[in-house]
Amino acid sequence: MYRIMQENMLQSLIIVCLLSFIPAPGNAQIPDEFTNLQVLPKDISKAELIGNMKSFAGGLGVRCQFCHVGEEGQPLSEFDFVSDEKETKKKARVMIQLREAINKQFLTQLGNETEHTIQVNCVTCHRKQSKPRMLGDVLSEEISQQGIEAGITKYRELRQQYYGGFSFDFSERTLNKLADRLVEQEKKPDEVIAVLKLNLEFYPDSWMTYYGLGEIHAMKEDKEKAIENYEKAYELQPNPRIKQKIEQLSQK
Repeated sequence: MYRIMQENMLQSLIIVCLLSFIPAPGNAQIPDEFTNLQVLPKDISKAELIGNMKSFAGGLGVRCQFCHVGEEGQPLSEFDFVSDEKETKKKARVMIQLREAINKQFLTQLGNETEHTIQVNCVTCHRKQSKPRMLGDVLSEEISQQGIEAGITKYRELRQQYYGGFSFDFSERTLNKLADRLVEQEKKPDEVIAVLKLNLEFYPDSWMTYYGLGEIHAMKEDKEKAIENYEKAYELQPNPRIKQKIEQLSQK
């Protein structure tokens, strides 16, 4: 108990020390009146503007310099917020209009105003990514451009960085779907096997993954490995279709 109390006190001390180095909010560096507001209301309050900016940054997992001219660590007073130099700022205006159209023109049609509570925001689609992409799409592109080993490395890196959050779907179905895509588009069975084996590292009881391995080995006409994986799938999920596959291969 005493050791736990010591650890808690140490953690509290570390937090206090860290907080002492966090700069105060930069509200004082932001003017009371704004220029070049093309989408946001021209009479928007400072508090509302700051709230919008925080929402954008949090939703995309970025900082001020993503859209505005300035450098990381530079005081906000030295940023050129008026400049339209960056394409990301121009795109942000379009995305704001898209958000407003979805919320005010389309979602409102799903029910009357008293029932309507759904609101779309940046984080809804971006999930703390500057480019809102699904995990399968990221991995598919990496494999296509850099090869299967690069794709596997990418998956491990993303899982280590994002697992437990909501940026990517790390459930077993994601890699199974990627394997299906590789079969249909790439016709490279060895890459598919590598993806499915990767999935088994994290989901060793996934009958769908074993079934997929059985399918791809059967496609390669490797009867022994096909039966082996079908049997593992059947142990986990006694499905008559899997049993039929095993019996058909055993008779050959």
